[in-house]
Amino acid sequence: MATVEANIQNSNSFHPKSLVTFDLSQSETVSESCSLHLLYKLSPSLFIDPYELAQHQESYTSTQWGDIELEKPVHAVQDSDTNLLVTVNQRLRNEGTTSMRFEVEVPLHARYLAPSSQDVPGEELGNYRHVPLERPQAFFACPKGPDQESAPPPIHISATQLAAANLSSSIIQFIHIPYSSNYPVDFVRVPVGRQEHLFGVQVTTSVIILLIFLWVTSATIHAARRLISGSTSGHLKTA
Repeated sequence: MATVEANIQNSNSFHPKSLVTFDLSQSETVSESCSLHLLYKLSPSLFIDPYELAQHQESYTSTQWGDIELEKPVHAVQDSDTNLLVTVNQRLRNEGTTSMRFEVEVPLHARYLAPSSQDVPGEELGNYRHVPLERPQAFFACPKGPDQESAPPPIHISATQLAAANLSSSIIQFIHIPYSSNYPVDFVRVPVGRQEHLFGVQVTTSVIILLIFLWVTSATIHAARRLISGSTSGHLKTA
């Protein structure tokens, strides 16, 4: 029986990773024409960088629906979930083996949350918020026969989105892969700024930007003067 496990690496940061481990039995009646997928549902507090996903094209391809605004804080994006469909580039059957075990790594990003004026109860290592992350749905998508029954399509994804991914339920048989553990939701611990630090941070940032501007302006003026001086000296020597 095929099973799947999911864990979060770097869960106490803005750059967690979802690590999914597949354990596929060769006795499964899954043909080579089937494809293997993961479907993520991400809250507005989490997002996917499509440019970073492009670096994993040897392992999988992906399609994303929802707000893809990079680096914006959570209050500046739409209050709606994002769907990410991952198509794993992995042969589903290997001759001479009874099972296959492999991993798929999906990089995630956490958005900046609004500063807090209170500590989070029970947290001793700083100010954090627990952002829930549902485990991705894992499933096979196989060509559907004329009178073949199929499991329901994955939840959290519309028929229009499935059709856009060439996974319409009218032509595809869905075979869901169960998880080996009973923890449907993980959490990402996102660092949160303190409200009382906000004024100091804003003032310090403004001062640093002003100093950099003055330094760049001064360096530009000095460089221009040297160029003018050198040009004048050259003309005098020529004369």
